[in-house]
Amino acid sequence: MASKHILIIVVCGIVLAVAICGCAGGPPWLVDPFANTKCSIWRKANIQFKGTLDIKSGKRKFVRLYVGSPVAYAECLPSIYIEWLNGKKILLSTITADMLTKMDNMQEEDSEIATFPRKRNLPNMSWPDGTRYYTARCYTQPGLDSAYSFVVNKNRIIGFIAYDDCQNLGFWNESSTKRYQFPLTQDEVEELFGPPDEIVDYLCY
Repeated sequence: MASKHILIIVVCGIVLAVAICGCAGGPPWLVDPFANTKCSIWRKANIQFKGTLDIKSGKRKFVRLYVGSPVAYAECLPSIYIEWLNGKKILLSTITADMLTKMDNMQEEDSEIATFPRKRNLPNMSWPDGTRYYTARCYTQPGLDSAYSFVVNKNRIIGFIAYDDCQNLGFWNESSTKRYQFPLTQDEVEELFGPPDEIVDYLCY
């Protein structure tokens, strides 16, 4: 009988504790890490930035730049300067497929890289047959060292991505007068590329 009373007291205690935690936002092990955050995609033509939206503040931070996709190839690269691994600034629009194999820290990938943002549960899209993929790496963090990737088909660059893995690298506006570095605010993105065609916010699950 005593053990039954003890069991009832324990159960009631657990229920009360959960109720209290629920009022305070839930116990730590049940807190949703994405409760205050959504994924965000900023898009203008075939230029896209991927990042997050802080729901409480309404502010977005973007951490990757994508140019081109399997359904909208990059006809040309944007006229912005990117900082290369040797410290030099290169006008992105002047880089050609022939230059890639001669650039420092560049290596050809063995498999396809997804150089475009997409939500989960959407059909996979692939680049055309014969496409080759090149990535420049900074080698500062194993597994997190990608600086830039290029997608090449028929000796033409049809896709590009800039990552936020290399903390010391940045890029510059077309006039080379202002430097930017990930993460970018929405205002900074629009200083570089103007207003978007759309911004899509969605659950990150």
